[in-house]
Amino acid sequence: VAFFCQQAVEKALKALYQEKKKDVAPSTHSLVFLGHEVGIPSKYVFFLKNLSTDFIAARYPDVFEEVPYKQYVKEVVEDYLKYAEEVLQWVKSELKKQ
Repeated sequence: VAFFCQQAVEKALKALYQEKKKDVAPSTHSLVFLGHEVGIPSKYVFFLKNLSTDFIAARYPDVFEEVPYKQYVKEVVEDYLKYAEEVLQWVKSELKKQ
């Protein structure tokens, strides 16, 4: 779930980047960088940092000793889904302004 949240947020931020900057989005997985570039509200920066870190565990499972799904508790995943949905809604509202 963390992986899919990260992917959705990354793609949305890149779409907004391209729309705002009228340029190709940079080839990066850094949600914090992308968020900064598009002016994401500061209340989401902590979420972006955590999601970016967890993306590494989900994408490269050999980095950690446990398999990725064992690293998450239900409450963390629910928070990721909640904040991912909020960020996606924010991006959607920003795209409508363009």
